[in-house]
Amino acid sequence: MKLLLSVLILLLFSCSGADADNDNIPDTDDNCPTRSNTNQSDQDGDGIGDVCDNCASIPNTDQRDSDNDPAGDLCDNCPGLPNDQSDVDSDGIGDLCDEDIDNDGLTNAKDNCPTIANKSQDDGDADEVGDVCDNCADIANTNQQDDDEDQVGNLCDICPDAFDPDQGDDDEDGQGDACDNCPRNSNADQKDGDVDNVGDLCDNCPAKANSDQSDIDADLEGDVCDPDIDDDSVLNDDDNCPYFANVRQLDEDEDEIGNLCDNCPSDQNSTQADDDGDGFGNKCDLCPNIVSADQKDRDNDSVGDACDNCLDLPNSSQADSDGDGIGDLCDVCPMIANDLANDSDGDGFSDNCDNCPTVKNPDQLDVDVDGVGTACDNCPVDSNPDQKDTNGDGEGDVCGCGDADADQDGVNDLCDNCSIIFNPDQRDADDNGIGDVCE
Repeated sequence: MKLLLSVLILLLFSCSGADADNDNIPDTDDNCPTRSNTNQSDQDGDGIGDVCDNCASIPNTDQRDSDNDPAGDLCDNCPGLPNDQSDVDSDGIGDLCDEDIDNDGLTNAKDNCPTIANKSQDDGDADEVGDVCDNCADIANTNQQDDDEDQVGNLCDICPDAFDPDQGDDDEDGQGDACDNCPRNSNADQKDGDVDNVGDLCDNCPAKANSDQSDIDADLEGDVCDPDIDDDSVLNDDDNCPYFANVRQLDEDEDEIGNLCDNCPSDQNSTQADDDGDGFGNKCDLCPNIVSADQKDRDNDSVGDACDNCLDLPNSSQADSDGDGIGDLCDVCPMIANDLANDSDGDGFSDNCDNCPTVKNPDQLDVDVDGVGTACDNCPVDSNPDQKDTNGDGEGDVCGCGDADADQDGVNDLCDNCSIIFNPDQRDADDNGIGDVCE
């Protein structure tokens, strides 16, 4: 029974056109059913698609691969050993099983540079590593250690811990430019008293760490140790703007921050808080939480255009009762969130607040004040919010019935067959126009 079920399932898949690799070619017709290949390319014509053929250019239907590497035996340059098919000398024998990888006539075991042809076997430093592949050809270093991997061995690298393949040394102090703390000033001792990675000989503030070497007034004295950073003849401790030259020390808002560097020069803000980082302090920023570099305010309501919910109408309070991001003053539906993405009639009022959602009426006129716009009201002068139209003639049942309903039965007096007695069913057995309860 189980065998029969398995056969049935197999037949089902075969007939259903299963496509395991989703390349729109049924598995039964796909020359590579496990890997997508819509073009079905098979350059060696062995019935196995190139993308999954381990010998794409040599027919090998059995796909035999003795060493279990990506290359089939028929095209493997070293079929007995798993290998990446590297073949330095291009002799068709993979390096892993080639006795003379560089084909220079010397077997690998006797070759001092087995991957680079060097018949002369020159070895200037006698470290058993041939000059053509020695990363320190003039200094013996059998282990070829190269910590920074710049192809220059540690023993001869002028910057053994910094990648520096060109080995530049502009000041000729024996310290490579890549690791010299004063690359333009010769300082073989590399003395650095403040440990800021800038040598004392070229440090503009050798006693205080200042790796950025900032020097605003370009007087060759670093800012961290310059008593007058901006060189305006006012010492830093007394300068209300120590990084900007301002001899007059103008401070319009008297917050001890000079006008020249005050992000709110007319409003006191000693903390200089600027939450949105636009260069305008919170105290005077028209949009303190939104970047507004131009501070434009077209309606002059002290709320910047970048954050004003009513750009063309002054509304400093920014009241937004329905929380839809449109200020009440310019919101066509101030009490209902206006979703203009859903405005079926395109009249500027979203369906959820349009009194005629399928009839365009930008004026939203509602003469009888029943919540249904005049443009689509089946009884435009008589209030009928339910728009009941029993006979389906397009005219509401209450049309011409007036607005009064003395007995409060839901039928207005002019149409009520018994206007002084409650009879919402308007029963009239003899059909004489007078309700039964009044006869």
